[in-house]
Amino acid sequence: MRNTREIVQELAAEQAGKRFKTVALVVGFDQSTEFVFEADQNGLVRLEGLMAEGGHPIGMVGLVTEGVWPGIYARPLAEHAQEDWVDGYLNKICDIFARVARAQGLLAQDFAARQPGWPG
Repeated sequence: MRNTREIVQELAAEQAGKRFKTVALVVGFDQSTEFVFEADQNGLVRLEGLMAEGGHPIGMVGLVTEGVWPGIYARPLAEHAQEDWVDGYLNKICDIFARVARAQGLLAQDFAARQPGWPG
C-alpha cells in the first residue's frame, strides 16, 4: 500500500486536472465514511488522523458540473481496484453526493447518481 503522502498527492493531481468542481478521497470505516477534500489545506494530517482512528482510503469521488458529462464519478484506489465489494460501496457514496449536489442546485435532477468511468 502506498503511503499517505502519495495518496494525498494523487488527490491533488485529480483536482489539478480541473475536471472536477470538487473531488474527495473516500475513507471507509466499519460503520461510517469520511472524506478528505482536495480543498482541505491539511489533507495529509486529516487522512493520517482518520487512518489512526481505523479508517482506510478506498477511492475517490468527484463532481463535474460543466461540460458534456456532468455528474458524479467515482473510482477505487489502485489498492482496492480488484475487490468485489468496492464498486457497490462507491455507488452508495455517489448516491449521497448526488442528493447533496441536487439539493444545492449543482446537478440536475435527471442525472444518474453515478456516471460510468472516470473523466480523463
